[in-house]
Amino acid sequence: KKDTPSDFMTGYRSVLLKNLVLKHHHSFLRTRCYSLVHSSLHICQTGGIKGRGTDLSNACIRWTGFLNKSLNQSSCVFFADIQSAFYTMIRELVVPLNTSTVDIEDLIDKIGVPTLFVEPLKLLMQQPSVLDGLIQDKHLLQMLTSSQQFSWFRVKGSDQLAHTKTGCGPGDPLADLLYNVALLPAITDIENTMIRNGLVHNWPDADFAPFTEAGCVAQQRLPKEAGTLTAFIDDFSASTPLSLTRDCSNLVQDISALPLVVSNVMMARGMVLNSKVGKSAIMICLVGQFSRIAKRFMSH
Repeated sequence: KKDTPSDFMTGYRSVLLKNLVLKHHHSFLRTRCYSLVHSSLHICQTGGIKGRGTDLSNACIRWTGFLNKSLNQSSCVFFADIQSAFYTMIRELVVPLNTSTVDIEDLIDKIGVPTLFVEPLKLLMQQPSVLDGLIQDKHLLQMLTSSQQFSWFRVKGSDQLAHTKTGCGPGDPLADLLYNVALLPAITDIENTMIRNGLVHNWPDADFAPFTEAGCVAQQRLPKEAGTLTAFIDDFSASTPLSLTRDCSNLVQDISALPLVVSNVMMARGMVLNSKVGKSAIMICLVGQFSRIAKRFMSH
């Protein structure tokens, strides 16, 4: 890891090195699972999905910022990093594992979810998993479940066995796809909450058709009631407009609204945001009427 001592175990990232036979089997499972669920993933999700890389995720937020500035619309962008995402993913929310109540309580305690979210998370873990609703092939679903059940391992130089109770196994062919599936309900909840709370951009109607050449048809615009958000596997970002006033009475509250929504939805699913410097952050762009007043207000 960057800027960490190299003579301590905490300075390194753990990667799962399974035997080749098992990795080939998991690679097959990923191919089969991907063909069934990739179209069900949210349109804003990138990473581990064919044709959707960091360039698309980056462009979504950049273009939104450029358009807001050209329209003299102040905005706020929230960048969120999920703490130890691949290592703390709750498998019970993704695949049906039938974990006992005692193990569920121990699992939640180790993740470090605030007390307020413990009981709702326990109830959520007892409901059908995400893949239960996406995959009708029970044989495939059972194989995916088995891939997450027997997570015992041993490291070189030690005869002791260890057992991971959370995580999707960084280094495993299934890891990125399972995490995208785990994040899908959270992203959907975040977008729906943004729409309900009015945290969405209201773009003006286009006065021209973007595709007019031969062989192309007029493209319908997406509905205005949609959140501006994107996720590169476990790195999430979203944008919301800011309404400036002369007295700036609601500015701090408006800026905090989006991070509060994201944090609450994520933690309700056992995903704790990383609040360290350089991990999660808020970027504010103040333009147009009252922007100078707002900048002076924010500098104090």
